[in-house]
Amino acid sequence: MSLTPRLTQPRRWRSLAVAGASVSLAMAAPAMADMVRSPSITLAMPNANLWKVQDQGGEAGEAGVVQGSSPGVTYLAELTLLEGHYVAAVDLYRKGQTALALELARHPEQEGMLAAVVESLAAKGAKDVSPATVVLVKTLAAGASIEDVQVALSAVQLGIESAMAAEKDDLPVRFHAMVAVLQAAAEEYAGSITDGKVADLMAYHEANAFVGLARRQAGFLMGEPATMNPAARALDAMTAADEAFSDMSLVEVEARDPAILLSVAARVELIASSVR
Repeated sequence: MSLTPRLTQPRRWRSLAVAGASVSLAMAAPAMADMVRSPSITLAMPNANLWKVQDQGGEAGEAGVVQGSSPGVTYLAELTLLEGHYVAAVDLYRKGQTALALELARHPEQEGMLAAVVESLAAKGAKDVSPATVVLVKTLAAGASIEDVQVALSAVQLGIESAMAAEKDDLPVRFHAMVAVLQAAAEEYAGSITDGKVADLMAYHEANAFVGLARRQAGFLMGEPATMNPAARALDAMTAADEAFSDMSLVEVEARDPAILLSVAARVELIASSVR
């Protein structure tokens, strides 16, 4: 399989307004999957989310958390998407894709994502996670062992986990942030595919990492009595995401229908609407 390197033009960590009314993605997913394969299409997502797919070598871009989301949802989703970049980078590194791993690990700073998160952390009075991310990038660049890389990643994740504690008591916010992460996963996945093949391995691994982090959050929410049942339903809905990814232990992976993740995000969105 021939992989075209992702263009270095940075994606903007931006806020976008809503276009159009909320629709049921679960019903519209197949048609939207056809749309998302086309360049420069804007998609109106439920819960006041608008994501833009860019024709940049298969690069879709999660486009940040959008206007209309509460500050808490924005805060948690930004942190999770930041973490997902580093998780995906380490996954690529583990597979021997060292150049791609380093490129992906540098994206948060290049795209303004890290700066946005640092600003949000300061506003919350949370500890800055950027020093740990710098160490991780340097560890990758040095060609360190996967054990040392994993230690550096764990330090980043511990910092992010600590920062997320600011919203630990707001269960609806945590649930809706999980939805935003799944929507970002669907967008990244669609943007990774060109002509029915995975052309952007970084975006593909980002999508997989985002789904994994959403599942982790659903697991945490299952431990809360008020969200136990909807979180269990959300976790069950996410099992369908497995169909989107082939053997993730391999470098050459098979593209599946982007509608799979669009549908998963829609189902969890509907479940989230019952969480108050």
